[in-house]
Amino acid sequence: MSRLIIHKPQLSDKNDRLILKYVITVKDDSGIEKSGDLWFSFASKYRPFICDEVCDGVVVMLLRCCIIGGHDIESELPMTDRLYYEIVHQFLPQIVLQNPGAHQVKLMVNTVCPDWRPTAVATAMSCGIDSLTTYYEHTSDQIPENYRITHLTFFEQGAHHSGGGTTWAEQDKLFHAQLAKVKTFCETIQCELIDIQSNIAGKDGFVSNLLFYEYYETVHTYRNMGFVLLLQKLIKTYYYSATYYLDQLSYSLHADSSFYEKFLLPILSTQYTTFFSTNSFLTRLEKIKQLSSIPQTYDNVLVCYKEGYNCGTCKKCWRTMLEMEVLGVLDLYKGSFDVATFRDNYEYYLTKMLLMRRDEPLMEEIYKYMMTHEIKIPEKCFREAHRIERQRKWKKSRFRRLLSKLKRKIFTNQGPLRSQS
Repeated sequence: MSRLIIHKPQLSDKNDRLILKYVITVKDDSGIEKSGDLWFSFASKYRPFICDEVCDGVVVMLLRCCIIGGHDIESELPMTDRLYYEIVHQFLPQIVLQNPGAHQVKLMVNTVCPDWRPTAVATAMSCGIDSLTTYYEHTSDQIPENYRITHLTFFEQGAHHSGGGTTWAEQDKLFHAQLAKVKTFCETIQCELIDIQSNIAGKDGFVSNLLFYEYYETVHTYRNMGFVLLLQKLIKTYYYSATYYLDQLSYSLHADSSFYEKFLLPILSTQYTTFFSTNSFLTRLEKIKQLSSIPQTYDNVLVCYKEGYNCGTCKKCWRTMLEMEVLGVLDLYKGSFDVATFRDNYEYYLTKMLLMRRDEPLMEEIYKYMMTHEIKIPEKCFREAHRIERQRKWKKSRFRRLLSKLKRKIFTNQGPLRSQS
């Protein structure tokens, strides 16, 4: 069986940052080996908190890849004992059962139980709707003091994959542009920001040379929690904003990992760092309604996946503006969005929402809210959506007919394949 080997890392200083670098080797059944460097960059002040003596974080980040790719995991570093138990005896048997063909990964590691006593409470901050909702909920007086957020995080782990372009340079530019926006917000609210940069998503050829590409949506939970586990000595509690409800639970490894993170997060918790899924009881519209009562959010919402500001034309931008518009709060967010241009194209975005609503729960939520609250959708939007849908179906049908015709032609010209015996 193929093995993924995690070698002991090196910790070095570079340009006022700490670089934690692992050599990862993949050895296949025939004995052929390929190696690559997996690195993480931290602010120097976090040196005392970096867990370079265990393999927890890296194992979690690469776990789904090994399940799908058929690799066992061997490590020169030990793993904390609770995480080992949870993965081997709780997670793997159940996830493999739910995913036929998935590999029951063997973890060839020793286990340890260090005496770490972390104190920080953290959550991710992108200035998106989910992260802002989690932050303000968990800094309120209703939360026990021991569970209130003290730190925010921003990780380079693949969320900037759209990048406004196809090159790593463009994606890196997007990461730093959005990091600057988040830093400004954190300075405003006076909350410490931990940023970690990495090549885990494929920069420097780590993925293409060694493993296979994983769609970000399928792996984001593993990567984000893995990053946090690199700082178990610091972070005792970490909140991860939920996207879906329990009634949408799915265990498919090929779907968005958000669908099963209610099951996954407790398993990835250790005796030092506990993960919680947050605000899963709120709909997207309810989150925006809550945030609209907090003036600090008006100029600081950032949902775009193309730019370091809200471009206004990508799906996340126009969908968020449409959500705010139906709630009657969009004018409050003129400092975050180009509201005038959106309203000039309002009917166009309504038509797009109608086309997407059957396949995307967040679009369906907008539609149902408009129907329930008698917010009028112009008849021409329905007509245009219907016309486009019919055109799409015709093109699909035409393609299938052409494909069938091509297959018949090939079969007629070559004749059926026959046994050579």
